[in-house]
Amino acid sequence: VPRRSTEVLAFDDADVRAALRFMRARATEGIGVEDVLAEVNVSRSTLERKLHEAIGRTPGAEIRRLRLTHAAKLLVETDIPLVEVSTACGFEYLAHFSAAFRSAYDATPSGYRKRFRVPRPSRGRDR
Repeated sequence: VPRRSTEVLAFDDADVRAALRFMRARATEGIGVEDVLAEVNVSRSTLERKLHEAIGRTPGAEIRRLRLTHAAKLLVETDIPLVEVSTACGFEYLAHFSAAFRSAYDATPSGYRKRFRVPRPSRGRDR
């Protein structure tokens, strides 16, 4: 159950709610700050100020955080190759994904996967 503090609707400002709702729904589709601005229809400086006051991050930083959080989940819960994780999280280039992931998690994507991998149940017969 999500805590109220993590819910988009917990924010009084309609622009903040709209921006966060849009980013959470579309971050992994490769959106950028310009896409958020078009959705919310406020100036960049206004959106950056409002989001920073509300969540302590800029729109670009929030989009990156959402992408990387999704990537971390995919790394530990799936076997899909890194290039597919990168693409599924909205990164155009694997190198950009790897650098952003390493910066955020202090680990390479493959190292993170090895360390936090969720064990899979065996499908074979026990003998």
